[in-house]
Amino acid sequence: MINAGDADREGEIIIRIILDRAGNKKPVMRLWMPDQTPDTIREELRVLKSDSEYNDLANEGYARTYMDWLYGINLTRLATLKSGTLLRVGRVVTPIVKAIYDRDMEIRNFVSKKYWGVSSSEKTNGEVIQLNSKCVFELSDKDAAEHLCETYNRAGAKVKDVKQEEKDIAAGKLYSLSKLQGELGKKYKMSPNESLAIVQTLYEKGYVTYPRTNSEYLAEAETAKINPILEKLKAKGYKVCPKDRKKSIYDDSKIESHSALTPTSKLPDRSDMREDEWKVYETIFNRFLAVFCSEPCRVNRTTIQIEVGYGLEFFTLKGDVFLSRGWMAY
Repeated sequence: MINAGDADREGEIIIRIILDRAGNKKPVMRLWMPDQTPDTIREELRVLKSDSEYNDLANEGYARTYMDWLYGINLTRLATLKSGTLLRVGRVVTPIVKAIYDRDMEIRNFVSKKYWGVSSSEKTNGEVIQLNSKCVFELSDKDAAEHLCETYNRAGAKVKDVKQEEKDIAAGKLYSLSKLQGELGKKYKMSPNESLAIVQTLYEKGYVTYPRTNSEYLAEAETAKINPILEKLKAKGYKVCPKDRKKSIYDDSKIESHSALTPTSKLPDRSDMREDEWKVYETIFNRFLAVFCSEPCRVNRTTIQIEVGYGLEFFTLKGDVFLSRGWMAY
C-alpha cells in the first residue's frame, strides 16, 4: 500500500484517515513528491519510506485538525447563538480579523498634522541636489524654521568626504508561496486565491515544485536535483551556474516540510499556457535565474557627505553606477 497524498500535513492525514476508516491492515509506504515530473516520480518510487517515518508530520496535522474542531466549531456555534448572527471563530480567522480590525482603527482614527520642514534645492554642475533637514517644526514655530533656514544659508555647505567602492548586489531569495503571492499582487493585481489556483495548476502539470511552502530556501541535498536543471538552462543560453554551498540558497535549518518554489526540469512551451499561467511561471522562473545567475550584479557606489556650517548638520547622498547588471537581466 502506498500513501501518495500531497506532500504536507493535510495530505498525510487525509490518506491515514481514509485507510483507518477502511480498516487497512497492510503496511503503508510513503510516496513523497516535491514536484510531479516523470523523473521525480520514478526516483521517489525507488526510495519509498515507511509511512511511520512521517508520524511526527501526521501528529502536527491531527493537532491542527482537532484544534479547528474543538476551538473553531464549538466557539463558532456559541458566538452565533449568543449574538443571533453567524460569527465565525477559528484558529486562523480570529487573529487575522483582529489584526485587520486593529489596523483599520489606526487608519480611521489617524489625525494628520501639518508641520514646517527645512529643505534646499541647489543646482551643482547642472544637477539639482536636494537636501532635507531632519529638523521639523510645529505650525506655531514658523519663526524658528525660518531662523534655521537663515542660519544654514549664512553657514553654507561643503562636501566633507567622497567615497567610492565596488559592491555586489544580492539577487534576493527564492519564492515562498506568500512572497510569490505578494509579488503577483503588486505586479499583476492577482488575488491570493487566484495566484494559488494558477501555481497549483502549474504544479499539477509538472512545471513547478510543490506550491504550499513557507520557505525561501532549498534543502542541502537538493543540489543533485537543481544542478541538472541549471545545466539544461545553461545549454539554452541562460547565464546560470551551480552554487552548492551557498547558505543564502541551501539551508536545512530554514525548511519545515517543503523547499522554496522553483521551476522543474520540465520547461513549458509558451504557446501551451494561458496568459495568467505564463505570468506566474515567468515570475518563478526569472527569480530562479536571478538567484543562480553566474554573473554578479556589481555597482560602483559613491557616498558623499555634506556638512552645513561647522557641524550644524550632516547630509549623506548615495548613488550607484552599474558595472555589471548580472542577475538584473532577469
